[in-house]
Amino acid sequence: MAPRFTVRYFVRAADAAEAKMRALDIALEQTVEIPRDVVPKGHVEDEILGRLETLEKAPDGRAGFLATISYSEDDVGGDFLQFLNIVFGNSSIKPGLKVEDIGLSPGLLSLCGGPRHGIEGLRARAGVDDVPLLMSAIKPVGLSTAELARLAHDFALGGMHYVKDDHGLVDQKTAPFSERLKACVEAVGEANAKSGGRTSFVPNITGPAGVILERAKEAEAAGAGAVMIAPALAGYDVARTL
Repeated sequence: MAPRFTVRYFVRAADAAEAKMRALDIALEQTVEIPRDVVPKGHVEDEILGRLETLEKAPDGRAGFLATISYSEDDVGGDFLQFLNIVFGNSSIKPGLKVEDIGLSPGLLSLCGGPRHGIEGLRARAGVDDVPLLMSAIKPVGLSTAELARLAHDFALGGMHYVKDDHGLVDQKTAPFSERLKACVEAVGEANAKSGGRTSFVPNITGPAGVILERAKEAEAAGAGAVMIAPALAGYDVARTL
């Protein structure tokens, strides 16, 4: 038997009978996606099929119930995107359902390790302990590389711990990515030399799937302190891979 993970759903329903019917429908829809009476006996029914573990009235006055459903790691197959699909795939188009909590199994904890460095890593890079981390963005789109680098320099000199690209800065002709990366890393380095600070430049590497990883490697080689990415645009598994 493979380990199981759990997902707690809010289910809008008038009574417990309706809530149970809807919860069992989630368990079917998120796994086998066929009517219950034709689910194959044995492994599919015993392991692959979602399993309603608990059902209780929502404690906060909402008109509904909380249903905890468990799924087998075999449903996921070691695939992060399939994990998301199991959590809230087809059921997401049905009204009155919401994912409230996820309980990860040991296998999924290794698949979803979270940030490699986390907030403590950011503080260590900046050389600070318990003070607020400060970060500002260079902008707007349309400024030249030299103008953006000057902003990066001044923000670093002014005490920012991190200076980042605006999220709209990618590879525009006015400030191409590689040119802007090099200039801003150098500008921040100059400011650090003057102030004794440890400011890092953070380029935006969001872009076409084929170039994101290359931009990340380029940023690391250039001396950037971190990179930024819009995960919902680039793709959640791209962010996880990075």
